[in-house]
Amino acid sequence: MKITGMSFSYQGQIIFDDFSLDASSDIVGLSGPPGCGKTTLLKILAGVLKPKSISVFNVPQDALLILQEDALLPWLTGWQNLTIAGLRSKKAIADHPLYSVVEPLLEKHAHAMSFGQRRTVELFRAFAFQPRFLCLDEPFNFIDEITRSVYLEFLQRKPFPGVVVMSTHHVSELARINAEVFRFSGALPVSSLEVAR
Repeated sequence: MKITGMSFSYQGQIIFDDFSLDASSDIVGLSGPPGCGKTTLLKILAGVLKPKSISVFNVPQDALLILQEDALLPWLTGWQNLTIAGLRSKKAIADHPLYSVVEPLLEKHAHAMSFGQRRTVELFRAFAFQPRFLCLDEPFNFIDEITRSVYLEFLQRKPFPGVVVMSTHHVSELARINAEVFRFSGALPVSSLEVAR
């Protein structure tokens, strides 16, 4: 994944100015304080936002972006939220290695779930899709420690092809999944990121 010469502004604020990023791993972590540009970069990587200018934009196509906002349909059950999104069948869902995490939520309507439970279903759906490019924005917020640990172990093994880019305030999560970590300083505009060693 390589970006050079990228500029992006939002409501008159320059966020990225002649920005470059060169990542060689298929698991990339983004860390830094709130408001530093992590979510904006994920949206650009996923194609949701378009840079004002850019020289090189070599990133995987067909991105799946999971933001911090809830994306389940509240009037549907866990099963329905999974199958309506195009997952192959209930059997395919039941055969997934993360099935035990989501099983207690499958008959429950999304509006009756806690935010952490809805997040659990949404992340299961993302992992089950096995996308070529998965962008995760602080994915484990509000998820209980046991479920968080199971998901982190799954990402560490990464039994699916493709590239994962994940932002988080918890650098220990990035270390656990063996991510190549880039740090935002917090200052705007951003031209480059510090590579964590």
